[in-house]
Amino acid sequence: MTDLLEFQVDGKTFFMLRHGSVFALFDEKRVLMESMQKVTSQLAPSLAKLLGINLVLPDRKGKPTTPTPAFFFLPFYVDQDVGWERPWQSFDGLKQFANYHRSIVSYHSGILPDEWYARRAELQLMAVEKGELRSQATVVERSALALRQSVTQDALSIDQEAYEAAILRLLAELKKLREKRARFAAAVSDVIAQRTLLNDQFEVGRRALKELENDREWLVERGYEPIPCPTCGTVHENNFAMRFGIIEDREACVAVLNELVDQMIEVKAQVEAARLNLRTADEQIAAAQEVLTIKQGEITLAQVIASEGQRQALSIFDQQSADIEAKAAELTTGIGTVRKLIKKLENKARKDKIESFFAEKVTSNLNLLYVKNINLDRAQKIHHVIKDTGSVHPRAVLSYVLAFVSTCFEHSTAITAPVVLDSPLQQDQDPVNAKRIFSTIEAQRPENAQFIVGSVSLNGYDMKGKVIELANERKLLQPNIYAEVSALIDVFRVQML
Repeated sequence: MTDLLEFQVDGKTFFMLRHGSVFALFDEKRVLMESMQKVTSQLAPSLAKLLGINLVLPDRKGKPTTPTPAFFFLPFYVDQDVGWERPWQSFDGLKQFANYHRSIVSYHSGILPDEWYARRAELQLMAVEKGELRSQATVVERSALALRQSVTQDALSIDQEAYEAAILRLLAELKKLREKRARFAAAVSDVIAQRTLLNDQFEVGRRALKELENDREWLVERGYEPIPCPTCGTVHENNFAMRFGIIEDREACVAVLNELVDQMIEVKAQVEAARLNLRTADEQIAAAQEVLTIKQGEITLAQVIASEGQRQALSIFDQQSADIEAKAAELTTGIGTVRKLIKKLENKARKDKIESFFAEKVTSNLNLLYVKNINLDRAQKIHHVIKDTGSVHPRAVLSYVLAFVSTCFEHSTAITAPVVLDSPLQQDQDPVNAKRIFSTIEAQRPENAQFIVGSVSLNGYDMKGKVIELANERKLLQPNIYAEVSALIDVFRVQML
């Protein structure tokens, strides 16, 4: 299978050719820029750089990764198979990243600007580098300690001043080790407290989920019998809407519990890592204390430092430790600076403004599309996932999609793209609602946005714009221009050989 796409970024033309599993990027002069076979490690970073996308998501192993191109265009495409049933699911391969929904919504809506993700990626890289420095420091410390513990019978004689200097150096090292242990002990205490808090929250959520399930079963057992309030006497209807509301609450509760489970797994790993650090520190302290005890009981260092070579090696280790400590201190300062910048970019006033804009847009769309019996408070939340049923569901999804697209074009600092709505006439919409769907799509299209609407029929609605009618059933390509298109593609394909 071979596909050729011509597209523009900031007015500059590019071409992307896909031939089998190979992707090739060409410039406006149709000259090959880059050829790629791996989507995640090659195509995604290349397109992200070209489009100016700084989005980074943790993969299933928690590693910061540039997501696949599907996440760049997720708000701008609704697939006819699953997009109208489950929003934010129109592309395949999305499960490579867990719990991406909130991050994607915040990124594309502009709640968190593009720079926020660039800074977060910078912070994550600095944290990884600092972790590598800690590993290097541990190796150097263990090597130096092992050398100081070694005793050679043919050791050189050392004067008293050198002996005292060695004792002082060991005491200083022991002090540093004890300070490090204190930090590790505090870290263990912190993560254990965090784990306890998460366990308590999970238990509260589990009980709430059980209560919701009991409420639903109780309502089902009562049939459709009205329910009088035992306090004020008000009679409440026991209908589908009430039961569905409980189901929505239950689903929201399940989502929270899933997030808590992910956090608990992460904290468990942090507890194990913190305890390992603590055990390592204890071992280093014990070894240093043993060496110090031996030294303090000796008259000379002749049995401890075997040769000038040992002293030189220790000097190198000391210098390496000092260099690593200096780099770590520099990174710590840099991490603090980046964290302040990230905090500054988390603008609450901007967040409130964007969420208010979305709420107004989605409310207007729901009215235009005649979507009734919906929980408006939830529907107005920009992170909400529509879960209605029946013919109203696709119209509720369309209300959300159009509102979110408007928000992207109004407030986002990230990429905007042509919007593709594939077969919006879902669930056998009647002629009146079909007209509402097409007229709302036209009315709510942002002024500078390109919409591509695919539909079997327009139900007599006169939609403005260019219309392409496909005459051949199950065929998009036209045989009469095959030779022309093949010659065009060959210009690109020959450069990939």
